[in-house]
Amino acid sequence: MNDALQKAQAYLDMLSRDTMELAWGRRTAQDRYRIMLAALLFGDEFERRTRHGLPADEPGERRLLMDLMSAVIDRFADLEGLDREEAAAFLGDLTNRDHILELNEVIETFEQEDCQRSLDEVLREAVGRRKERRVWARHWSSG
Repeated sequence: MNDALQKAQAYLDMLSRDTMELAWGRRTAQDRYRIMLAALLFGDEFERRTRHGLPADEPGERRLLMDLMSAVIDRFADLEGLDREEAAAFLGDLTNRDHILELNEVIETFEQEDCQRSLDEVLREAVGRRKERRVWARHWSSG
């Protein structure tokens, strides 16, 4: 079995059902697994593509993001046995995308802390900060 698939299942097993429902709502087991897998793939691709630094300009950043998402879609489709369009539809759904990006940050925090807190605890904390992040996002986008 692929390392990403094993890690996705292992991390999913660290989360309680209550925490997953709090974070993602009432989702199928397959959707929860796919959110976890996509978050791991996104993190892996981001790290690989930015290992030597970020682009210095906005066009470079846009290219990085487009290439990154394209690679995640391809890997996700391959691992899940989906065609590229199905994978892009799941990953492109705004709710799924928000959950995937949030979970990627949660996983990064969990791993950087060397598992000092449970993954469940780190995800609950992130969910608790959603309102605060929305306020800041509106503030910064309003100019």
